Amino acid sequence: MERKYIYGGVALVVIIFILFLIMRKKGTDSSSSPSDTTVGPTIEVNDLQATQTPDKSDNTVENTKTESYMIQTSEGYANEGNFDDKELSKNIKLKLTWNNGGGWDEISKIIIKWEQEVTDETDETKTKNVERMRHTIQKAASENAKYFTQYESGLTHTFQANKDANGNDVATDKKFSAVGKNMIHVYYVDKDSNEVRLTGDDVPSYTVTVDMLSATKDLLSAKTFTYRPTTGTAEIDATITETEYYLYNNAIKKDMIKLISKDKKEGKVVLLPEGESAANSTVRLKVNLDAAASEDVTAGDKHFLKRDNAGLIKIEKVDDNTDFDDPYKFEVVAGSEDKYIRLRQLGNGNKDKFMMVDFNNDKTLKIQTYTQIDDACTAKSLDFLLSASKQDITDCSGDTTVDGSISSD
Repeated sequence: MERKYIYGGVALVVIIFILFLIMRKKGTDSSSSPSDTTVGPTIEVNDLQATQTPDKSDNTVENTKTESYMIQTSEGYANEGNFDDKELSKNIKLKLTWNNGGGWDEISKIIIKWEQEVTDETDETKTKNVERMRHTIQKAASENAKYFTQYESGLTHTFQANKDANGNDVATDKKFSAVGKNMIHVYYVDKDSNEVRLTGDDVPSYTVTVDMLSATKDLLSAKTFTYRPTTGTAEIDATITETEYYLYNNAIKKDMIKLISKDKKEGKVVLLPEGESAANSTVRLKVNLDAAASEDVTAGDKHFLKRDNAGLIKIEKVDDNTDFDDPYKFEVVAGSEDKYIRLRQLGNGNKDKFMMVDFNNDKTLKIQTYTQIDDACTAKSLDFLLSASKQDITDCSGDTTVDGSISSD
């Protein structure tokens, strides 16, 4: 009798164990609840770039124009008097860069918003975000496919405060002051038409002050700062962006590295600001040469643009012992249009000396005073273009005499 009870007890334990295994399998079967396995899209924010651009409005600066170019006075704008902070806010640009994760197959619309932190009117001890500008990206447009691609990297969007995507002023009732804490958030629209935020609370932000807006009236060159989220904290680390560019001139088809080397070298330039702050408009022009496409260049060699005693611009090989004195340094100033910059020789006594292509001297790139300009093509060559990709620029031709003069002060 006792043996029967023992056998029965063992059988009961076995049955219970089998039932336990069956129930656990059902509980972990991913096919049992499809809705629980649905994963939305994800992104990873790389950085936020904030750019202060020189004010282009006609305030108190003395401008002297010719047919094809303009140089602003080196002393800038007066700081006195009232100014419109909404108007000056157009000199602020924000650019967010991010990478896509997975989960994008079913998404067809993205909304990108410039948001600003303000005091909550219902509780002054709290803050909230308000939308200032928005940009919608539709998957239906073929040119937008990359924004909806799984694990796509290097995605970007840039806002210019109070300007639409075409660079036109927004409606008066849509204008805002950029003074305050600004950020860009990315949303996707779900199947129920809800806007679901993808960016976290620690997204990089950029705080604009009244003094910053006022200072754009004095800027001669754009200042760009890069803000990146730091691991484990919402604090932001600010650094100056280092980007490779092809250096083009407004009057010459080939890029400047090919022009200087007489087509023997190929490469890009990097603007290295002097000092630790982008507030300094003094730069060195590092040249990253393509060793495989260049003559007499060894991989790993370092090169910079340098002005020689005669003002000619050369590609100079450097090493750890090189003294980067004034011939390696240039001052960046505003060009005739937003897309251009100009490069001036350092020193208070050199306000009239700019880098240009001398069309009267075999199209050499050199520093010379603008008072020596007597043809339209050399005048046009005051403007330089930094481009991430190769450009098709038309060679300037003709020997039209310049009508007018340029003033530096």
